[in-house]
Amino acid sequence: MTVSIDKKEIRFITKLIEKTNDNSIKWKLNSNNYFKVENGTKRDHSTYYAQINGKTFRIYEYLKKYYYDEENFDISKYVKLEMIDLTNRNILYDYSYYSILDDLISAVKRQTSSIDNFMDDFLGDDVEEKEENGKPQDFDL
Repeated sequence: MTVSIDKKEIRFITKLIEKTNDNSIKWKLNSNNYFKVENGTKRDHSTYYAQINGKTFRIYEYLKKYYYDEENFDISKYVKLEMIDLTNRNILYDYSYYSILDDLISAVKRQTSSIDNFMDDFLGDDVEEKEENGKPQDFDL
């Protein structure tokens, strides 16, 4: 598949990653929202939503089968980012087949899971101690 790379779209997605990482954009997980994807694909995992400058965006992972004969196929995982209308029924624009979307969905998952807060709570004073010394601390298993 030939995909043209739009530099403006790449800059847009890069900025989404930055704003997600610094929590300027808040994503919400919605695992109960079902919608159709194109034939031959299956949505994988959950869907995440964000309001950005008055527009609604969703991002999700999906699986696609590629048959190379009648009985044999490969399954590949992709990420799709879509701008949708307020009823979530129409896709106004989609960003697909950009590998940078893997980085965006990773940032979204990190934010919505609150893993950073969990790690800070779990590590407690270890975080402050590590930052004060400026190097990783050894530990016993």
